[in-house]
Amino acid sequence: MKFIHDLLEKSKGNSLFLTEKNEVNLEDLRKNTRKTASFLQFYNVRPGDRVLIMVDNSIELVQILLATSIVRAIAVIINPGTLKDNLNYIIEDCNPTLIISNGNCENNKAIVHISLEEYKYYLKSEYYLNDINLRKYEYSNYDKVLLIYTSGSTGKPKAVVSTHNQVMFCVQAISRELEINDLDTIGCLLPFSFDYGLYQVFLALYNGANLYIGSSNDAGIRLLSFLNKRKITIFPSVPHLTKGLIKLLEVKKETLNLKKITNTGEHLPHTLIQKIKTLMPHCKVYSMYGLTECKRVSILSPSDWEIKPHSVGRPLGGTRCYIVNENNEIVPLGEKGELVVVGPNVMNGYWNQVGLTNQKFRKNWISLKGDETALFTGDIFHMDYDGYLYFHGRKDEQFKQKGFRLSIKEIEDTINNIDSVETAILIPPTKEIEKSILFVRTQKDLTYINGILKEKLEFYKIPQLVLKIDNFPTTNNGKIDRKELINTYLRGENNVIS
Repeated sequence: MKFIHDLLEKSKGNSLFLTEKNEVNLEDLRKNTRKTASFLQFYNVRPGDRVLIMVDNSIELVQILLATSIVRAIAVIINPGTLKDNLNYIIEDCNPTLIISNGNCENNKAIVHISLEEYKYYLKSEYYLNDINLRKYEYSNYDKVLLIYTSGSTGKPKAVVSTHNQVMFCVQAISRELEINDLDTIGCLLPFSFDYGLYQVFLALYNGANLYIGSSNDAGIRLLSFLNKRKITIFPSVPHLTKGLIKLLEVKKETLNLKKITNTGEHLPHTLIQKIKTLMPHCKVYSMYGLTECKRVSILSPSDWEIKPHSVGRPLGGTRCYIVNENNEIVPLGEKGELVVVGPNVMNGYWNQVGLTNQKFRKNWISLKGDETALFTGDIFHMDYDGYLYFHGRKDEQFKQKGFRLSIKEIEDTINNIDSVETAILIPPTKEIEKSILFVRTQKDLTYINGILKEKLEFYKIPQLVLKIDNFPTTNNGKIDRKELINTYLRGENNVIS
């Protein structure tokens, strides 16, 4: 398999794609995707054009995504909850030929816009769609196929460019590590605009597994029902989902068919993994580390967790990782520095951002071979003598307090491993806030929490202000929204208790 649409035509098994109200088998998915490719041709989508897809997770989204690959265009999947200013910026940036969305999509450019309902109507109409007349294309595995927008340091989204060969390498490498097979059912609650959610589509097709597509409504008290209804065996999760699952299992004592939980996005504390193992001894937990710029860097297998519980694993097979100092020189094993990733998983750079691409994706680094690219991640790591990687936070997530340089991640990890703490997030001093603030979700009072902090942290690491919070705001990707957390504090909203 060389191309994303090959996953559909050459799938190993007989995957089912399911939602609460709908399901489609592999043959019907192929048929509808080919029709969708004709639909894209009807709207004059040409090779290299961008198709902006702004619909909820659905079987239709999968069909549009794969059809975009067939016509050699580039899919741009955007969360329907994207705010108007960001949406207008993205439209201006990627300049799509066609927009397909849940409903109205006001923008300042004269772009053809189709609603999802119109698309569904066309799909049933033989007059508009005839896959027999689908044009033939000359494909290259270096064709750009995806633009995945991520948060930018300037506050504006930036798009990571992915080609067929990069995506397919990652799908195959991840599949080997997770040992997915055609008896598995993957349960996905994560938005397809998030690469972690999107790749569940590719993993299911590549391995012949079923994919049950849920929604954000399934992520709360309905989570156990979601996992049980279709006998989910693999659950791609993020820490706040996993914490919710643990709380439900502690109360309801249900037995699940779950065999594997994968985690990425944020660090999953050691104590939570131990709770999962206690509540579901048959369930394996895979701690993973990655970033959109190279999809997946490492996966820690469940057996390795027993001996390296604080590691994020070793580099994916076929890739290399280095730790470098501020002079871009490789440091000795055990020393901290910036993580550099080299291999077929490294993407093409950023769309329309040559300067940032040259800064992060480097072609002239000393350890490269041939046409390799080195991705300078901006993340602080060390590598042990067995080749295992350990994450210590981002370069831009360090701050000074009482004359000491501190790591946000180190402090958060220490506090999150306290039994009485459900979740703790540390906000360093900013322009708006002149002191470090710890937000804690806990049943204990602040007097107790402040006492524990003095036991667990050196005096210079103790946050200058500690606040209780009922619920943390989250992003569309399910991560805790730190910017909104600051705004919540500044607005003085009543779910924050001083």
